[in-house]
Amino acid sequence: MPTMKAQLPSGARPHLGAARARSWTAALAAALLWAGSAQLAAGCNGCSPKPEAPPPAPAPEPAPAAAPTPNPEAPPETEGAAPTEGAAVDTPEFEGPSARNAAGYQLATGFVDAEGKPLTQPEALAPFRVYATLLDAETRPIGALASIAGAEIHGFLVARDVRQAYYAKGTGPIATGADGRALGFEAREGGEHALVTLVQPSGGTPQVIATPIVLRGNLPQVAGPGAANLPSRAPHADGDIILEVSPAHPQAEAEVRLSLRTSKPGAPATGNLAVTWLIACAASFASCELVQGDGSGTLRWVPRTPGVRLLLLPDATGKRALTFGLAVMPAAEAAAGAAGAAAAPAAPGAAPTAAPTPVAAPTPAPGAAPAPAAAPTAPAPGTPK
Repeated sequence: MPTMKAQLPSGARPHLGAARARSWTAALAAALLWAGSAQLAAGCNGCSPKPEAPPPAPAPEPAPAAAPTPNPEAPPETEGAAPTEGAAVDTPEFEGPSARNAAGYQLATGFVDAEGKPLTQPEALAPFRVYATLLDAETRPIGALASIAGAEIHGFLVARDVRQAYYAKGTGPIATGADGRALGFEAREGGEHALVTLVQPSGGTPQVIATPIVLRGNLPQVAGPGAANLPSRAPHADGDIILEVSPAHPQAEAEVRLSLRTSKPGAPATGNLAVTWLIACAASFASCELVQGDGSGTLRWVPRTPGVRLLLLPDATGKRALTFGLAVMPAAEAAAGAAGAAAAPAAPGAAPTAAPTPVAAPTPAPGAAPAPAAAPTAPAPGTPK
């Protein structure tokens, strides 16, 4: 029987054996594994039609709290550690000179600049404010003040030699809950000054207190006239203001009438100005008092003691002060007492007084009988005969 050979289909390869087939399978698996690991390492970018979700946005940070608007009249905060929650916050103190009047009331002062920063001493040519607090006789602060002459506090800043004088007034405390009041000044020159203040406690009487203040810088070249040499005319924008005094030479313990008139250059004085009050101080500022009018334009005042007085009142601008000098003579009772003292017997050892002039005997009338001779006077006991 002839031997039959099998025919392979066209394109078919003869069988390579089981070992070679296993080799191809392992290579294919390794290739597929490498491709999958590379794809995993690169990430699945575009392998899914669903886009990848964006990461969540970070939560917004809270906005910082707005800083409180500072009060320009309030005292500035002091530097240092912030107070703990619930702790009391101390109000910064503004230390300055103080003074007491005869009634026992005291004025405590402190200074700040135009921005509210504390000052140890005010300076000329720079605006500053005086924080003034009224204290009673037991040094307790008085926050309730009555309005007098349109304000709760009036202040005159006067040079000791009266070369310059300024005026200011104020109403309302320097801060909520504070007792002090503020007075603003800007002096042209430095040197020794007096702060003359007028205040009235609620339910009380007006009080005038003079406090010494020294301004730094810009000292004058020429001294001022002083209260004793002030004229009775004060310069003003529209002319001079004339002080009229009646009687012309006032005396202590007697009423004196004061009035003010305006006078333009080359023209006579006109009617009285509507003056309702002024301050009268001793030349040394040791004592001051309020002089109030009755609404007629004339101020009636009874000075208690003699001496030179400095009269202060605000001008029409409300920033400067009018100043006048007034000499008060001793009271008439003092002059009479001096005359009585001269007639009193001289003390032992004093110089002998002149003997009185003998009075001549009267001449008898014609035809009248002569007067009998006077009896001899008996000698005093112990007188030799």
